[in-house]
Amino acid sequence: MSSEVQARIIMQSLPFTFALLPLVMLLAQGAPCVSHLQDVSDTSGDGSLEPTSRNLENLSAGLVCLIGSLRDEHFAKDWPEESMSSYKDHKITMPHLIVEDGCFSHRFNKKRCLSRIASKLQLYRPYLDFVKMENPGSSEVDDVISRTDTLTRSIKDKLPKVEESDTSSPGALPTLPSDRTEWERKITVHVILRELGVFMAETHRAIRFINRRQ
Repeated sequence: MSSEVQARIIMQSLPFTFALLPLVMLLAQGAPCVSHLQDVSDTSGDGSLEPTSRNLENLSAGLVCLIGSLRDEHFAKDWPEESMSSYKDHKITMPHLIVEDGCFSHRFNKKRCLSRIASKLQLYRPYLDFVKMENPGSSEVDDVISRTDTLTRSIKDKLPKVEESDTSSPGALPTLPSDRTEWERKITVHVILRELGVFMAETHRAIRFINRRQ
């Protein structure tokens, strides 16, 4: 790809990037997550979230807060005297949004974007089960799982018929063997929460971008 094409793609994607700035500033200032959680409390009689664009945006914003808080709490408990940046090189191959998903201003496609978000959220589900297994009885983990499931279901409800498959997602993500050491399990939980937090921020940004194009 030529430098001219790369520059054009970057410029076309700037509105998508800027759409997340208000949330980033809010989190950087230490704003409580509860403000977002109150926004997503408008549910139907059976407890399910109505799949309106506004609710999807609020739910994803609340999840960014919840996951970030859980990640920070988990890290402070296991490594109270260490910096999170010391563990940035520990990685697990996890799904993120890419240009081909249709969520950026370049090659934007609302239906494809929402279907890719839902399918990639489903790929995170086994990893959230691992986090739950490592944190039995944690109401915060249960809340993240519940709200992630609700977001996935609500997005799919807006797309009753998905015509194209998600070819951008890996067919199989790395397994989580049960014979890891305690330290390895702890760092795995940290990396899962870190990567899910990044993906959820991307998701919130994409939904904000979609809402502002409507």
